[in-house]
Amino acid sequence: MQVENFPLLRTKLYRPGLAPGHVPRPHLIRLLNHPTHQKLTLVSAPPGFGKTTLIAEWLHSSPVAVAWLSLDEADGDFPRFFRYAVAALQSIWPELGLELLSLLQAPQLPSVEYLATGLVNELADRPEPFMLVFDDLHLAESSQVNQFLETVLAYLPHQGQLVFITRTDPTLPLARLRARSQMVEIRATELRFNPTEIDAFLRRARLKAVPSPETVAALAERTEGWVVGVQLASLSMPHQPDPAAFVKQFTGADRYVMEYLVDEVLTRQTPEVRAFLLRTSILDQFCAPLGEALMAVALDDAAAPALGHDRPAHNGDRLVAGALLETVKQANLFLIPLDSEAGWYRYHHLFRSLLQHGLNLHYSGEVTAALHAAAARWLADHGLIEQAITHSLAAGDALPAVRLIEQHRHALASRDDWPTLEGWLELLPEAVIWQRPGLLLAQAWLAFWRGQSFNVVETRLKAAEDGLTGRARPETEEDQQALAGELDALWSGVYYFRNEPESSIVCAQRALDRLPETLAYLRALAHNFLAFSGRLVGQAAQSIDRLRQALDTTELSSMNVTGRLLNSLITTYATQGALRQVAQTSDTLSKMAAANNAVFWQQWAYLYLGLSHYEWHQLETAAGYLAPIVDSRHYATGLQYREASVYLALTYQAQGRPDQANQVLERLRDWIFKTSNTRFLPQLTSFQARLLLAQGQPAAAMTLSESIELDINNEEFMAAESSGRTRAKLLLAQGTTASLEAAARLVLQLLQVVDQQHNLWRKAEVLALQALVYDAQGLRAPALTALEEAIDLAQTGQLIRTFVDLGPNLLPLLHELRARTSNPAYIDQILAAFPGSTASKPPLHELIEPLTKRELDVLALLVQRYTNKEIAATLVISPLTVKKHTAHIYQKLQVNDRRAAMTRAKELKLFDNER
Repeated sequence: MQVENFPLLRTKLYRPGLAPGHVPRPHLIRLLNHPTHQKLTLVSAPPGFGKTTLIAEWLHSSPVAVAWLSLDEADGDFPRFFRYAVAALQSIWPELGLELLSLLQAPQLPSVEYLATGLVNELADRPEPFMLVFDDLHLAESSQVNQFLETVLAYLPHQGQLVFITRTDPTLPLARLRARSQMVEIRATELRFNPTEIDAFLRRARLKAVPSPETVAALAERTEGWVVGVQLASLSMPHQPDPAAFVKQFTGADRYVMEYLVDEVLTRQTPEVRAFLLRTSILDQFCAPLGEALMAVALDDAAAPALGHDRPAHNGDRLVAGALLETVKQANLFLIPLDSEAGWYRYHHLFRSLLQHGLNLHYSGEVTAALHAAAARWLADHGLIEQAITHSLAAGDALPAVRLIEQHRHALASRDDWPTLEGWLELLPEAVIWQRPGLLLAQAWLAFWRGQSFNVVETRLKAAEDGLTGRARPETEEDQQALAGELDALWSGVYYFRNEPESSIVCAQRALDRLPETLAYLRALAHNFLAFSGRLVGQAAQSIDRLRQALDTTELSSMNVTGRLLNSLITTYATQGALRQVAQTSDTLSKMAAANNAVFWQQWAYLYLGLSHYEWHQLETAAGYLAPIVDSRHYATGLQYREASVYLALTYQAQGRPDQANQVLERLRDWIFKTSNTRFLPQLTSFQARLLLAQGQPAAAMTLSESIELDINNEEFMAAESSGRTRAKLLLAQGTTASLEAAARLVLQLLQVVDQQHNLWRKAEVLALQALVYDAQGLRAPALTALEEAIDLAQTGQLIRTFVDLGPNLLPLLHELRARTSNPAYIDQILAAFPGSTASKPPLHELIEPLTKRELDVLALLVQRYTNKEIAATLVISPLTVKKHTAHIYQKLQVNDRRAAMTRAKELKLFDNER
């Protein structure tokens, strides 16, 4: 999965510069430079008091590293806020927060406290002082954002400082910080210009005459030191016959007076500048080319601005936007630069609000709509899609927004960026979506991946099918075929999960015939469902061949395309019990995922590697793969977390650690209720019964098992646990005639279903279970026949725990079968894995892949008990690189900690005696 959920607007991360005519405020700078460390600097005042300018001046000469974030209303969405906050910090440390950012694409978003704590921990490892500035914090206030900021404030490392610039105080424990002298506060009282500062400001404004002390005093009284009021007055004063009288006539805090002053300012500008100011006021931020696009909007006579008798010159005569921007800057018209490279700017919020009032007053609604439409076209052409959608809708024309989403939705879906796609769809009226088959399909995919009712999915699929023949159908035959192929791909998934494999195969094959190669992610999904459904009808070998061919011939344009194909291949191998191929392909997937920072696919690879090593009775290695999934559950899908938890609990139980096994299940139960994944409850309950049986509590186990209803025909044989298999084991454990007969009947049902699903791995388990039932009934010959068939199926994948987990009653049968076979080595490995066995242990497998030279260097220092930081210093690499090398070493050595790595390195003789 991609880390970035949406394209970042980089200008939000630029620190504003100082405007021409800036008045230094040394007394406030001294207040900000408090001699003792403060966690928080709070600058809180109404609009127009120079809050941002003050902090920009303070930081202009500060040696401390600064991360700046300008917030807007959309940032109240916590994942978006967190993404931007980390991006701001990455302007100082590019590698910071990469793992945390990947959590934003996790199926279950972690708690705010988890993300805040993780970020604080990373900041604590950074020794240099830093500041994180949130400008316009009031725009992004939400309960989650406040919770995040409160946690960060509580545990912020000593070298860090937060700066909040806001119109209103945030809902945070400010009293506590104030009582502990951990906060510096600058408010409107301190920010007001005093007469000396007003005099300095007016002198820098280049008035025709130096204002008298009386005029300065009157302006201070009338504006009460309000910076914007002073600035607007200074723009009007040069045009007044009696500046002193003019100053006495207004009150700066009066909205109507402010609007009058803005009109005064506008009437003093050239037609081009006036038009530029009003037109660009529709934009949150802009650059010269974007301004140029708005200036190019043609006006008819009825739409002319009613600001005097002049109008903007014709296109051929008017100034270019760059020159207009320079004029606005020189006039000090509330323009705030956002960067020093691309030339992006924004207006002071209050000035922009007043300009918009003027725009609506002096221009017709048709012109305003035309401006929004022009902005939308320019933004779309330059890849700023979300902003383009917003302006298209503001223009009153949803069609360009619809086409933008239709045009870009595949790019988002191909990297599983469903949150962004969902956000775009939410901008559109629902009635519009129901008229567009492509958008209905987008909604259907969202519902499908989130496990919503198939009724929701199917309703949209049927509406999209109807739309293929409606007015909104694609214009070209090629596009129609692509949309029909996408419908087939999604129908294939629906039929697969409905256990209708024949229909799924038909749809998947039709999808592959229709979908173009450019929609590689949709073709990969069709291959997935074709393979899964093919296995259900006995075509596992053909499915494997098709998936290999797809991997060889498909242009693997993204990790998600490759990941889906490899994941399907691994799953199909697993159903055939081919665990060697499972492990090898999973290792390939793991390496590719690590190279692409694709945590989602890394989790799948670790799960398959963990279950493979568990089956091979390499318990420590299995735990090493499974525990990280369980510990970082937010990275995992519900299915990944459930299966990893079950296999880890089995591993701990097999290691003689029942308490840890039970703890894993308790965490799984808590997670199920917390995330409302109650569909997993029956399986969890059944597995708890299985674990109770393994821990010597058969009566309690049966009580739990009987509390859930069996559905043999829908047994999930890919899963580590199924209620039918566990119930059969419990009936066998009871050992009565009636229970054994019930177990025999149940096993026959399970064999029938597992044969229907063509799952050779689980068939081996059910046959071994049948052998135990036969043997308990005194039927030794049929028992040995069933066990022999199970061994034959399991030998290819070297399955061990499948048999060991059935308990010691299987030992006599295994010994007798061993005596009858010409090749007892495999049975010896199974026997050696039973607790208390005196048989020789199975040999350790060779390294999956040799260690690189750098990995050997790191391992040598690990063996000498160097810390990660010491290794980094010795090898002149970063601690993060050391961490990555260590993870690869553990994976290749099939271990989970340093001690085990040392032991394994000695066994493999990786170092000579002198090293």
